[in-house]
Amino acid sequence: MSNIESAPAEEKSVATSDRRSRLSFTDVVAGAAFALSAGTLYWTSLRPANVIPAFASVTVTEHGGDHISIPITISNDGARSASIFSAKLLESLHNDATLYDLGLETTPEKAADAEFGILAKHDVSPFVPFTLPPNGEVQKVLIFTPVTDGRLRAKSSQTVTYTIVFRTTVGDVRLKENVRWPSATDAILARGSGVSSVIANIADWQQQSP
Repeated sequence: MSNIESAPAEEKSVATSDRRSRLSFTDVVAGAAFALSAGTLYWTSLRPANVIPAFASVTVTEHGGDHISIPITISNDGARSASIFSAKLLESLHNDATLYDLGLETTPEKAADAEFGILAKHDVSPFVPFTLPPNGEVQKVLIFTPVTDGRLRAKSSQTVTYTIVFRTTVGDVRLKENVRWPSATDAILARGSGVSSVIANIADWQQQSP
């Protein structure tokens, strides 16, 4: 008799266990789908802006007044846009430094005249704040002029440090690079021409054998 009575109880226990297993599997699938959806939403729409500036060369000239031109790419690998409001440049050699303000800009196709010649109106325009799109980039040539009566620190065969600080919607973004100036720099500047040089790590790479 006891064996006959225990059979339904065992069947009921097995059925309950099966329902729990199915429920547990459904919960896991639903949880995984939610996590994937949340991750996709964050990556495509909620990920904060991340401003990444980069430059490879610097041009200095005293022609038309001391100014420094820097072709630069500013990227944003976030899912939200970011705005660049302004920038300052510090040019440092040993214990001496000159502070520059960002007042002008130009496009890459007009950069040569602005870098090596007088800052003509048809070559440059006043700098205006701009927006970096999500997962996008902007390329500009930024032109810095001294804030005070400072002088260019670029010197023949010297390594000069250039630090740019950008004021953005996500806070200040700092970029610092060393530039090694060629031995003819002083002579070129004395002639009233402009001279360009690449940042030090690129210069080292260019000297390596392929």
